[in-house]
Amino acid sequence: MELKKMKKGQQTKELLLEAAKAEFREVGYFNASVNGITKRIGAQPSLLSYHFKNINNIIQVINRDFHARIWEELQSRDIKDPLTFLFAYDILINTATHSTPESRRFKCESSASNKVSMYAIFSSSNTMPEIDDSFYDEILEKHNITFPRSMIYNLRLQESAGRRELFIHYYEKDTYKKLSEDEWYRLSVTISYCTVTTLFRFAGIANAVIDKCFYEAFDIILDIDPEKVRLL
Repeated sequence: MELKKMKKGQQTKELLLEAAKAEFREVGYFNASVNGITKRIGAQPSLLSYHFKNINNIIQVINRDFHARIWEELQSRDIKDPLTFLFAYDILINTATHSTPESRRFKCESSASNKVSMYAIFSSSNTMPEIDDSFYDEILEKHNITFPRSMIYNLRLQESAGRRELFIHYYEKDTYKKLSEDEWYRLSVTISYCTVTTLFRFAGIANAVIDKCFYEAFDIILDIDPEKVRLL
């Protein structure tokens, strides 16, 4: 939505979000500050506290908006199989998160903090805001599988925790600065393939069906403009 079409309060929030993204791109998560963010738009630090409370709250909003944009982009396409949709969603999340040195730094640094990791956000609220609970039911029903949704949900949360530990490993070893763009891309796709396939193979979906959905998803994401799904 264009700023001129928003109400003043929403305009201010959007300006603060864009300023925060610029701050994270330039100095990373650990060096970002409320003063640094508000200074970019000529505002007082109290303005950020009024709209977002603190930097961690802004990070949650950035992450939720990022997930929502990818979900909406995929929903605009005619994807028949919900498993193909999930693959496409997961691959896009991973590849877009690590598409630039700035976003990789932001992800690795913020994941090193329990307070702002996406796993911590989901665990504390006991919800996964980017995936409706019924979505897993659609996948299982589509493929004629009887499997407790709660078990899949718990496996997904555990998998998210595993990803977080991987990001922390790369941050601690400074590996995220050493890998090339192609290496990050291959790693991101591999992570998505391994985690999603393991989840639904465990549920009982045949390997051939899972692989077919994966390649269909890969064809879909190659057709999406990366600028539409950037993290920062």
